[in-house]
Amino acid sequence: MSTNNIYTGVWTNYSRGTIFGSTLTLTDARATALVSFLAVLITHTSTRSFKILRYISYHLRSHEIARDGLARQQDVLLRNAETDTAMLPIVPWIAWKWRGHTRNPFRRSTALFVITLLHTVAFIAAGVATSFVAAGNDQPVIAKGSQCGYWTIREKSVAPISKLHSDMLKQGTATRAYARLCYDGEDEGRSECKVFSRTKLTWKETNNATCPFGGGICLEGEAAAYTMDTGLQSSEELGINSPHKLQWQHRMTCAPLKTEGYTVYRVGGGNFGENVTDYMYGPVGLEGNSSYTLSDWEKLTASDIIFNIQTSTPWIGNGTFQLDPIPALKRNDADVTLLFFAAYGINYYEPVDDPLFSAHQQQASFIMPDYAPLPIYKADHPVTVMGCIEQSRLCNPRNHFCTPFVSTHDSTTSSFSSSLAPTKGELDVAVLLDISLNIMSIYIQSIGQGATVLEISDLIYSGTALNISREQWKKEASHLFELGLAAAQVEIVQLAKDSYPQDRSMMVNMLPPKFRNTCKMIIFREAGFTSISVFWLCVILISTVVITTVSLMDETVGGWMAKRWPHRALAWDRMDSLFWLLRMVNEKEKIGSWVGGEVPVTVRLGEKLGVGEIVEGKVGVVRIPTGGWEGKVVGGSQFGPEEGKVVDGSEFGPEEGEKKERGKV
Repeated sequence: MSTNNIYTGVWTNYSRGTIFGSTLTLTDARATALVSFLAVLITHTSTRSFKILRYISYHLRSHEIARDGLARQQDVLLRNAETDTAMLPIVPWIAWKWRGHTRNPFRRSTALFVITLLHTVAFIAAGVATSFVAAGNDQPVIAKGSQCGYWTIREKSVAPISKLHSDMLKQGTATRAYARLCYDGEDEGRSECKVFSRTKLTWKETNNATCPFGGGICLEGEAAAYTMDTGLQSSEELGINSPHKLQWQHRMTCAPLKTEGYTVYRVGGGNFGENVTDYMYGPVGLEGNSSYTLSDWEKLTASDIIFNIQTSTPWIGNGTFQLDPIPALKRNDADVTLLFFAAYGINYYEPVDDPLFSAHQQQASFIMPDYAPLPIYKADHPVTVMGCIEQSRLCNPRNHFCTPFVSTHDSTTSSFSSSLAPTKGELDVAVLLDISLNIMSIYIQSIGQGATVLEISDLIYSGTALNISREQWKKEASHLFELGLAAAQVEIVQLAKDSYPQDRSMMVNMLPPKFRNTCKMIIFREAGFTSISVFWLCVILISTVVITTVSLMDETVGGWMAKRWPHRALAWDRMDSLFWLLRMVNEKEKIGSWVGGEVPVTVRLGEKLGVGEIVEGKVGVVRIPTGGWEGKVVGGSQFGPEEGKVVDGSEFGPEEGEKKERGKV
């Protein structure tokens, strides 16, 4: 498949709704860049959001009365802390420093700490959540679908037939591999099982169902059949992406059939004069009057299970390989499929009671040196037969119309009726469902592949079948049913993946032109592409714009608040601002000519401000000193030298005797 067939851009995943399903598909490289940009936006938004939170928290505090140092330091922190992560550890640190110097410092700091913590956690979670906006290969994609088609051979010659059979083998192998990995109920976490819209299609079983045939032909009685039924399922279960959802249902009922009374033994009737046994369940085109013929030579030479399948499904259309069932097997409302099992070439170590693989004919034990003798049993019957019927129907949940249960290949299924699909969108969905239901046929999935499609093939080692259960026939039926479901998943996605320009000179498209845009309706997953939720992308972008805009309106809000709570506005704009604290310290010592609002500036170009010094254990601000400090005694404090220490001019300033101005705070 060409990766150029994956659609990149905005589309709608209708299974999530019109709003939440809006999806942007990008290559992994571009998606990574976008997600990185979103992470930066989240960080920016966190800072701006925290400013709003600080502004609100600050103005909810009382600034009209005198308060102690802890409250005022909290005010300064609220006014000047830029990020929640920076402020979070400072709040308890300040409370710790004030223990013993004010009442209940930790209790008074709890609300501020909790608010900051919640904001921090919320935006950490938002940052993590951005990774879920795009989840790599676990997100669905769609194909461009420029050349959608359901293809068959144009000419009945060697080259096109070989290509068709090769494609069928590839699909069959892919289907069996997928069913083995993803339908056993144990490996749903595998990456191979995340290719399709659903890991597997669900179904329910019914034991002791009514025999689907007449004439008492069911081997174990009239109430010993086995039914597998998907129930009504939405079209989106098959990955069909459309606002016009339809429903589908596929079911199959199987039972072992009697062979006694339905065989004819012909002496010398084989192609080489050997004796043959004909199984007479209805003629099959080129086979003549029999449904299946077993040669005595095959009995002598077989070393494995021989599996053959015949069906009433008109899969070719000219009846060449079509079964015409006997009256007891004929059903006008279903496909009738007969499965012939010739297991006489298989050994068993113990008797088997299963009706298809019944084995009680004990042979000479297998002897190996140093091993106990291994008992050998052979099949009781050269051939056993299981009969199955398959039925499907479609429903429209909007008008509650359902087609009757009929053969999947029956033209009377009303797939294209106005009652089922009154709109073009519903008609497109009906076409894709019709293709899928045809693919589910056990005949389509088994033809030409021999015993490899049987579950018992996994239980045969060196010609010996191991651990065969009493109801192995039900396991075979359910395995074939699941192969049909898996095949529908595999092939409908392949239909979409292959809908790009390529050489199809040997093929003909059976899909009518008006339906050749339907491949873009099929959802699947493809490595190398990432799908991003447009909804959450917009939420992040809009939130960033709104929060940033609001955070920049503090001056506007401050002007309104100044009229009602002038002390609060003044404290925010002037008293607790770090820039204004710097201005006030310098103005106290008459340093600088100041103008400006939230960010005060000096009037004169390049005017120099004071520098900090320590005088008698206190921090002060002075103009640039012109005198020295040699021989001066400075009081000790945590900011300066120890008490009584003689300081020379090289460390603190100019030489002794020069004038200096100093201020104390």
